[in-house]
Amino acid sequence: MGNENVFETPDLYLSSAIVMILNVEPLYTVRNEKTFFGFPVSDELYKSMAAYNAGATLCASQYADTIKRLRAEMYARRRAGHPHAK
Repeated sequence: MGNENVFETPDLYLSSAIVMILNVEPLYTVRNEKTFFGFPVSDELYKSMAAYNAGATLCASQYADTIKRLRAEMYARRRAGHPHAK
């Protein structure tokens, strides 16, 4: 983690839940061909992570759509950093 004020994770599913619970978009960082999702550190962030880990109820279709959107963004950013990647 480069910035101590940003929580970074490669976990697509956790990141999708955070996006839904907090209604925020992640920051994206690509390191060593791996995309990390970043979120500003706050009490709300930690509460959303605890809720996700405790099995918070999320709308399944919205969660699936969020996963698909973040996955597409993850791959696009990874490819942008490596123009010869397929």
